[in-house]
Amino acid sequence: MKLGRNEPCHCGSGKKYKHCHWKEDQQARVATSVELEQKQLAEDGLEDLDKESLEGIAAPFEQDDEIDADFEARKEGLRERFDIDDISREAFMAAHNDRYNAFEKADYHDKISLFEQTLNEPLLMDNEMAFEMLDSLYHLSIQQGERERTDIWLDQLQDSLPEVYEAERQFFDGYRVSNLMAKADYAGLEAYVEPLKAMAVRDIDLFYRIADQLAFHGQMSFLLRVMTAAYAGVSESGDIVPWGLDEFVSRIADLHVFTYIDDNQALDNSEAPKNLLGKMAPHVDDIDEEKFETFYYTVAGQRVQAWQAADFKLQSSVGKNNLARLCQEFLAYAHSKGIAFSLADLAREQWLGFLLEQNYKGHPLLFQPQKFDRFLAGLMDFINPQDFKLAASFSLIPVWLDFLLEKNLVSEKEKSTCIKSLQRLRQDLLKIFENRQEDPALYRSIEQFPGLDVR
Repeated sequence: MKLGRNEPCHCGSGKKYKHCHWKEDQQARVATSVELEQKQLAEDGLEDLDKESLEGIAAPFEQDDEIDADFEARKEGLRERFDIDDISREAFMAAHNDRYNAFEKADYHDKISLFEQTLNEPLLMDNEMAFEMLDSLYHLSIQQGERERTDIWLDQLQDSLPEVYEAERQFFDGYRVSNLMAKADYAGLEAYVEPLKAMAVRDIDLFYRIADQLAFHGQMSFLLRVMTAAYAGVSESGDIVPWGLDEFVSRIADLHVFTYIDDNQALDNSEAPKNLLGKMAPHVDDIDEEKFETFYYTVAGQRVQAWQAADFKLQSSVGKNNLARLCQEFLAYAHSKGIAFSLADLAREQWLGFLLEQNYKGHPLLFQPQKFDRFLAGLMDFINPQDFKLAASFSLIPVWLDFLLEKNLVSEKEKSTCIKSLQRLRQDLLKIFENRQEDPALYRSIEQFPGLDVR
């Protein structure tokens, strides 16, 4: 997958790709293109063609496709609405770089002033400048306790330069939706069905981050509406690999089950699997009806199995299948304790993968601290962090242990020992999420993990 210029650089420096290794990578691509062209020319008997001509073949790779592309066309378009001075592309690039460098060095309040100043200089406020400024201001406003100002700045940009807003819309709508959830303003989400639908088609990775946040907050019905609305566009997109579409469809199927159980708890569910399959038909096909029926009744808490620790020899296919079924039973247990299915499911998916991989010589259903620490570190990947999966996976461990205790699969001592063994990891996660306040619910979830006073 191609790395976007506004994404974190692959080297892990913390800088945007375009401000770090982008030019170096472009030059490498140029060199590769020249080398390949020389080889081909040699084969064709034209090896004497000078290097300058060859580099001309690769020149398109060197162009900055966000700042330079269609510069004159953009300038003329803006002249229809604004008084734009005639300026060369070179002078524009110099002014653009000077403004960005000034913004990068400025403190919070000066950044706000520079944003407002640049908003009145529409040629400078192109897609790239708007993203860089608002991305920085979004995170800084949260640190300053002024989260609500982001919406004001976004409104200003959308009113003044709607085409610039539209070009980076998936990021800007992401800020708005995240702010709504951070404030628990779930009613406000209704305005974002269409924007999130478009985001799913335009940037599936960014969409999944928002989807995980919605799941973490238990907003299952809203998420199901968005995903079913986006299905046609996602399925027709050439940018999504087949397994990615399978994941999208699987998530729709799970949400159908979760929301149906939530909405029909007091009803006779004997016809539920059949009714659900009918609802899912436009989006889910080739489903194993017997397995689906088992999944439904297990998650609904209507099929409960007696287990022993010996049932979970995870090197065997039987043991793996038993673990998958136990994790499905956990969803019903968590739901009975008032935990949203979608939140519990974020943890279930991670636990299932971890427990199958950890190869723990102790109890197969408990968490070896060092291995679990490394596993969670993998969810903090710099390019695509999975903060909500991480927080769910850690914060719901006490509920998992209570579930295992009720199933007679662990003892009180084993439960207490497991929680105590994870205390250092708890402290590390608290420090991490204390500095990540985009959604305070993440920190609160880790904070609620039992502390050292556990008996």
